[in-house]
Amino acid sequence: MKHLIIVRHAKSSWADPGQRDFDRPLNGRGERNAPEMAGRLKARGLRPQLIVASGARRAHATAKLMAGVFGYAKADIEIVDALYEASPRVWLEQIRALPAGIDTVMMVGHNPEITALVAELCPEARIDNVPTCGVLCLDYEARDWAGIARAKPVSWDFDYPKKP
Repeated sequence: MKHLIIVRHAKSSWADPGQRDFDRPLNGRGERNAPEMAGRLKARGLRPQLIVASGARRAHATAKLMAGVFGYAKADIEIVDALYEASPRVWLEQIRALPAGIDTVMMVGHNPEITALVAELCPEARIDNVPTCGVLCLDYEARDWAGIARAKPVSWDFDYPKKP
């Protein structure tokens, strides 16, 4: 069984209008939501063996805050700059290349790419927007990651900070 956890970065700050998008930090709400969502995953028994994040500051910060809840070494987060503003095709290539020996992976990125990726991997979820710090967990009957893009998840769950 392979477990893919797709996360949109937590809420970011727009305090500095001259700041490059890539460099925007999390705001206070984002800093609270990321560990909260990781705690929800942990309560369900999910702990990523690998965390992959876009190199953008807010995605990396989200990954670090979530990693801390899992006791995952922040230095071990895999930063992939190519995931920033990447198409779903690039995300799928990254997923297919994941090591077969890893069963649970968390990937942190941005909209609109994350929502497009979710629509491709799990159209039955009918998610038209992944909100900030939204988390989609997809479970696949698979031995490796290569076939995930064509496989249908056997189960899925969608959660986000403001979910009732």
